[in-house]
Amino acid sequence: MYVDENIAYNVRHDINDLNQLKYTESLFIEIEKSNSQNIVVGVVYRPPDQNIDEFNKYIDAVLCKITGQENKLLYIMGDFNINLFNDDVHKPTGEFVDVITSYSLYPSITKPTRITRKSATLIDNFFTNNYANQTSGIILTDISDHLPIFVSTNLSVYGKDTNDVVIEIRDMSVQNIDTLKDNLRKVDWANVCENHDANTSYNKFIDKFKEVFDECIPKKVVKKSRTKNRMPRAPWITYSLLKCIRRKNKLFKKQIQKPTDANVQRYKMYRNRLNSLLRRAKQNYFSSQLNKERFNMRNTWKILNSVLRCPKKTSCQKFVSNNETYTDPPKVANKFNEFLQALVPH
Repeated sequence: MYVDENIAYNVRHDINDLNQLKYTESLFIEIEKSNSQNIVVGVVYRPPDQNIDEFNKYIDAVLCKITGQENKLLYIMGDFNINLFNDDVHKPTGEFVDVITSYSLYPSITKPTRITRKSATLIDNFFTNNYANQTSGIILTDISDHLPIFVSTNLSVYGKDTNDVVIEIRDMSVQNIDTLKDNLRKVDWANVCENHDANTSYNKFIDKFKEVFDECIPKKVVKKSRTKNRMPRAPWITYSLLKCIRRKNKLFKKQIQKPTDANVQRYKMYRNRLNSLLRRAKQNYFSSQLNKERFNMRNTWKILNSVLRCPKKTSCQKFVSNNETYTDPPKVANKFNEFLQALVPH
């Protein structure tokens, strides 16, 4: 579960401790609100082979505590691996729905979240007792065999003004740039050129230039909405590849809506070709970065850590090379350096 750093919350260990089921995973937090009800948010994963009757008892205990005893708003989400479409033909599934609805919780998702050529099941969901003023839906994308789901609500969970980011910018318009050029031409640079000390001349030049720059292109404070910030894409994803990804998503949506053999085959061929291009682009990018920083060991390690996603503090206990295992720290370091040097062409 990811929670914005500007949201005040506590982990509900008392609720988490209710989970005594083997393999079932859960996490609950409580978002603190000073002027209204606190909000409890939970995420649950139930494996397919988990006994549903035992799971229903666990969910009943959780809901009894949050909504029955504490009377708080609740959002519980996850992969329950319980197909709600079978609630009228499968007794344990029907009992699960009865438990959920008995505490005034209702599902936000009502369409299939896992679709194959032979089946369509509703096993992922958001259950909430705050079903007013919310938008929910399913995202048609192939990042997983389960379709991503979402719920958007108008509940405010941030403090004052935290929805906006305050930044300083300069108006680099053509008019301001031309004004800067004209004013720089009018500056008397004699005291800069006549000085025989290079450092003093440089400092005088920078001070004068900044003075004119600030006058012609002043800073101004603007607010930028958090909701309009887009996640940065990976550096190896070009605009052409981005267009290809959008094209693949359209083909995926089409083969979900009309799963003919032709549509499925067209999507799979395009997806496989695109995955190959993405792997090659990523490989070429990091190869280029490593080659560019081959004489800078610090930056080389930064690149390697970003690829391997290693923790900042790690230690290599052993190194295997040519079927030989090295455990002595100096030998491990030397062998690893030899391995890195062999990666970069001289």
